[in-house]
Amino acid sequence: MLSQDAQVMSVQRLQELHAQLVRYREDMNRELDNLKLELQRLDQWIGSSVPQYWMSELRVAKRQLSEFKDALSRCQSYVREDERRPCTEEKKRVEKATRRMRLCEDKLHRAKAAHQAWEQERAKSRTKVHRLESMIESDLLVAAADLQTDIDALGKYTALKNPGGSTT
Repeated sequence: MLSQDAQVMSVQRLQELHAQLVRYREDMNRELDNLKLELQRLDQWIGSSVPQYWMSELRVAKRQLSEFKDALSRCQSYVREDERRPCTEEKKRVEKATRRMRLCEDKLHRAKAAHQAWEQERAKSRTKVHRLESMIESDLLVAAADLQTDIDALGKYTALKNPGGSTT
């Protein structure tokens, strides 16, 4: 025949579990805050820092290209046919500056494309972060409160069973 009495072995172990659950919730909150901060940094970097960097580099490259083209033009201008020079160094500088400007344009284009892709991923991650937040602020909080209620009830029960007072 089964006994109708509850077999409470250790309320203290349940209290330890409750304390661990509270610590776990606090740790999760801290990690969630860190995750939000990292996502914000990534958003700033992809959305602003990288495009601004390549935009600045593009301006510099355009200015240099203009300067080198002016130097080439000055080199190629001559009054008489016998003053004609090859302007090899100037041509190389123009060619190199043109390549640099194209690289900067390509990088700027890629940075903008990466930002658009990040916007889509950020929307997905935002949903996941909100679910995690809900779990931390709702589910874990309710579980801890329910466990504390059960611990309190078991404490009262064991006090009634053991009027001497030990709640093991």
